[in-house]
Amino acid sequence: MENYWKESKRYYFKAWENYANFKGRATKKEYSRFIILQLIIISLIVGFANIAKTYIVMLYGLGLLYILASFLPILSITVRRLHDTGKSGWWVLVSLIPYIGSFIVFIMCISLPSQEKDNKWGTYSKGKDENIERNRKKELIESSNKSKQKLDSYIEELKFRLIEPIHITGIANLIHTFICHNYLLNNEISGSFESAKNILEQTQFEQVKVINNLKNYLNGKILGLNWTLEELNDVKEDSLKLASKEMNEIFTNSSSK
Repeated sequence: MENYWKESKRYYFKAWENYANFKGRATKKEYSRFIILQLIIISLIVGFANIAKTYIVMLYGLGLLYILASFLPILSITVRRLHDTGKSGWWVLVSLIPYIGSFIVFIMCISLPSQEKDNKWGTYSKGKDENIERNRKKELIESSNKSKQKLDSYIEELKFRLIEPIHITGIANLIHTFICHNYLLNNEISGSFESAKNILEQTQFEQVKVINNLKNYLNGKILGLNWTLEELNDVKEDSLKLASKEMNEIFTNSSSK
């Protein structure tokens, strides 16, 4: 959520900086984040005006000034968004149709996909970013599946065997790897991969403690005993829950700093 608002703020100020730029392209995300923040700001001004009756005229005046001041940024980003879809910026004139014109242009801007190639208004940089994200997501899914399969196969190999300290270490490390892969994957999906990657790097010392706690837990559970596959899987699931809880606390504390 923190990254969402940081990104939205960046797009918002970018739109104001490019208030007179009617030649480039603007992605769907860039357009929608700017519009969302516009609506939030206007809603807050109107809300405060209705609550603070004493300053209602001043606040409504402030709201009107803000709407007038943001006319050019809205117009320019709408034109750039139309360019991004491959359409001429003159389509913005459709908004002059009484009652429904502005709504039609808005629906076009939030529903039409980007033209997935360079056009006369600019390059398709979003496509490159999407390919990077798509490939990274695919790699993370594969890594998560591989670590899960490796953990399951390792557990299966241990059935009816005497569990030794080296096996405890192997299980603990595989569980930790699986949790880390899933953490990165979940944050890739939510759009905060880089932040998650930084947190993983910054909390390595705390993660070692989690692995050691996991080893102690497994030592007390299965060291030196023969277990069936079903019993080992139960211990594995309990260990996953324990380690996931501790890791999530580390990630939450680190991201809140």
